Amino acid sequence: MCPSNGTPAAPPASWWATSSPAGFGFPAHSAAFELNLTALFATLTGKPVQAKPISTFPPVKQDLAFTVDETVTAGQLENVIRKAAGANLESIELFDVFTGEQVGEGKKSLAYAVVFRSPSKTLSAEDSDAIRKAIVAEAAEIGAQLRA
Repeated sequence: MCPSNGTPAAPPASWWATSSPAGFGFPAHSAAFELNLTALFATLTGKPVQAKPISTFPPVKQDLAFTVDETVTAGQLENVIRKAAGANLESIELFDVFTGEQVGEGKKSLAYAVVFRSPSKTLSAEDSDAIRKAIVAEAAEIGAQLRA
């Protein structure tokens, strides 16, 4: 247990707490944390970490919602989207799972926020449309249909 507020203890590499700062001269709603760097570094493999280069080209953000059978997992559809979008997919995030009469019995809707960005050029409307079409075509192979 955290001694300052009685919450369950965090993993041994860190702890955090919020408390009433009365008497310490801190502003209201202050928080504190401590990192045990020895424990944290013990988890590292020692291999160098290569940072991804930051693209200077603008992102293209889209929301894609698909209707799929209940047996299709969000992870399966995400993998299909990743494969179809290729290197221009910067990020993907599932933001909604919906079941109900609107999508039909035995179906669900999975909605993803996706960001496309090229490391070498500004993506045109035609580029992003081609990526979207590739995603829709690949998703159709697992029975997914893009919702309007």
